[in-house]
Amino acid sequence: MVAIALVAMCVVLTVAFLAALRGVAELRLRLAQDDGAAGPPKLVIGRRLPDSVVEALAGLGELGPRSLVVLLSTTCGSCLRLAGELGRVQAPLVACVIGEPGPTADDVRASVPAGVPVIAGDVARQIRTDLNLHTFPTAIAQRDGYIVATGQGSGADAAANLDHLWRQAVHATKEAHT
Repeated sequence: MVAIALVAMCVVLTVAFLAALRGVAELRLRLAQDDGAAGPPKLVIGRRLPDSVVEALAGLGELGPRSLVVLLSTTCGSCLRLAGELGRVQAPLVACVIGEPGPTADDVRASVPAGVPVIAGDVARQIRTDLNLHTFPTAIAQRDGYIVATGQGSGADAAANLDHLWRQAVHATKEAHT
């Protein structure tokens, strides 16, 4: 009898928990729509990058057809730390510093090691808009203008995570072409 009551209580609590999760998800979606953040997902594996990204990468002749685009926000502490680690990443990469001009943007740009190309200013803000990004840091592994892997937040906040993402992307594209 006690076991039946315990099972019934677990079922009721599980249903209540799932209902609460759904309510939170609906609230987040509603809030995102109110400030223009909603829309179709832009970071989908296999999807072509927006023209703003492709054009910005084309302007950086030293990058080949495959690269890692690391988007850093000037309001993100993890991004400032990651900017200093970019020189240790074993992938061709470009840093895209997103934020309003000023001291914090200068700090992030100054933290990026020499030799790592940087996209900033209006071009970087347009890339953020076109990708509909709200989570930083974000890393996009791309090949010929198509997304092959992505990492956001804690999945892209250290050089080791970016190296792992790059190895994953290179491995996936090699498999796809064999």
